[in-house]
Amino acid sequence: MGRMHAPGKGLSQSALPYRRSVPTWLKLTSDDVKEQIFKLAKKGLTPSQIGVILRDSHGVAQVRFVTGNKILRILKSKGLAPDLPEDLYHLIKKAVAVRKHLERNRKVRNSVFQDGCNVPFLPVPFAHSVLSLNNAVHCWQRQTVLIVLMPTHQFV
Repeated sequence: MGRMHAPGKGLSQSALPYRRSVPTWLKLTSDDVKEQIFKLAKKGLTPSQIGVILRDSHGVAQVRFVTGNKILRILKSKGLAPDLPEDLYHLIKKAVAVRKHLERNRKVRNSVFQDGCNVPFLPVPFAHSVLSLNNAVHCWQRQTVLIVLMPTHQFV
C-alpha cells in the first residue's frame, strides 16, 4: 500500500509464518514471556523495542503466538502502556527536531516551515516534505484524540 505522507510506494512487507503454533524448540512459557515484557517496559522501552529484544535475544518470533495477546495489550492489562501511541510519538519527535534545526539555522531553506518562518521563497519539494510531516501529525491527532489522547492535548 502506498504512503500518504512519504515518497515511498511501500510495496515490501514482512511475511508472517503460516504456522501459528509455538515452535517446539522454544522453552519459554507464556508467563515467562510476560515477565520479560513487564521487565523491559519498566526500563522504558517501547513495544516495538521490546519485540525486537524478545526476537533477537530470547528467540520469541511472535509474542502473540506464545501468549495469545500482542505486546501492547499485555502492557495495557498491567497499566504499563505508553501515553502516546508509538507512531504518533515518533512523528512528533521528528517534527520537533526539524523545528529545532530551523531555529538554529535561519538561512536553511531546505526545511522551511510555511508557518514557522517568514521566508517568501519556498522550494516546492522541501516545503512539501516538511508540511506533509506536520499534516501527518495533525491527521494522526485528529484520529486518535477521541480514543487515546486527552482532549486538551495539543501539538504546537
